[in-house]
Amino acid sequence: MKQYLLLFFAALFGCLNLAAETGDPTKVAGTYNCDLYLAMGSPIDDSMDPMPDMPVTLEVGDKAGMVNFAIYNLQMEGMGSLGDITLKDIPLLYDGTKYTFGENAPVSIKLLNGQINATASINSKTSYIEGDKLYADVDVVWTDANMPIYVRVISNKKTPAEQPAAKPGFQLANADFNGAWVQSRPWDSANGYFDWSALDGNDEYWSGAAYKLAQFVQPEGWTIAHVTGINGLGATVVGKRDTIDATKSDYAVTLTNTPNPFMASQIVPGFITLGTSWATINGLDWTTGAPKDADGGAFGGQAFTALPDAISLKYKRSHGEANATERASVIAYTWKGTFTQADVPAQTAMASPVKVTMYGRDRAILGKETPQGGAVTKSADAQLVASAEYYIEGDQADWNTIEVPLIYTDATGKTAPDSINII
Repeated sequence: MKQYLLLFFAALFGCLNLAAETGDPTKVAGTYNCDLYLAMGSPIDDSMDPMPDMPVTLEVGDKAGMVNFAIYNLQMEGMGSLGDITLKDIPLLYDGTKYTFGENAPVSIKLLNGQINATASINSKTSYIEGDKLYADVDVVWTDANMPIYVRVISNKKTPAEQPAAKPGFQLANADFNGAWVQSRPWDSANGYFDWSALDGNDEYWSGAAYKLAQFVQPEGWTIAHVTGINGLGATVVGKRDTIDATKSDYAVTLTNTPNPFMASQIVPGFITLGTSWATINGLDWTTGAPKDADGGAFGGQAFTALPDAISLKYKRSHGEANATERASVIAYTWKGTFTQADVPAQTAMASPVKVTMYGRDRAILGKETPQGGAVTKSADAQLVASAEYYIEGDQADWNTIEVPLIYTDATGKTAPDSINII
């Protein structure tokens, strides 16, 4: 009886697929701004809160009627970037109303810098595109643990395909900051990515806050190191979008070392990164007002396999007299494998900040001293592939373009990285 039912449903679905025609991939190609739902082991619960503003890219496939589907820099709260899910040449079907995905075999992927071996495929029974709405279930199986990982993306906006998409290569996503700007969600080890909805309708908080929610934004694909303090107390904005040429909608990011509005003597450093920014203190020294055990920086980055010679950027700079010799810095590095640091306190707290295992910490990769945190361990293939450090002194009133060479640790310059970060 079971065999008969299976054959019956197979025939039924076969008839449905025959009713649909091959779709035109150019009609759906683009970047979809999605809510991301992710669950390990158990199916996604409708009551789960999503991670917003996750870009999902659809590109025209190499074969006719096929699309390439990609989630670059997949994020999981508390763990940062897991890596990429890229699925190539997925059949695209069109029934006159909406597009669906045809059957596609699971393909092998690696997550968490190779620590998780998995397979992934698009669920052809539940996934579809209708207008600007993408609804896709990606069936992932962690093969070593025989554990399903449920990934669902639901979009509310689509950017045309000619806009830059987050993908590996020499051209970084939104490198000119002219693409979308999205809500910033600062991260810490206790709360993951900050949930602004916790302050919805809190007129008392917003009436006394130094900043408005609309100011906590960042260019898509990047993280500006805004901080939320302690549950919003001491929240500080350290970057904003500025216009270079209004006639061309040409933009830049202005970064400012900014006094904490709760305690003006504490300066929050302004920086932008391809990874995730973080900061920590373990209370205050009440005799001096200085934070205790302060630390911070960035971890993670983006998938990247190219071997560029240099990083090019354009900048202007002005600084006050309080610290006349202060320098601005440009840090870039590529690496492969996994760098892990245990027991990193990554929370602004009045006492006992929560400690986590941090993957891909900037200082661990660059071989620099880490003021806070435990032992650093590496996977067998872990390697700093290339790095660049450049320091800017004084003021620069007009736009200045510079190229900062990348120094390769392998003299041949042929060791391919798997990740990049820029700070």
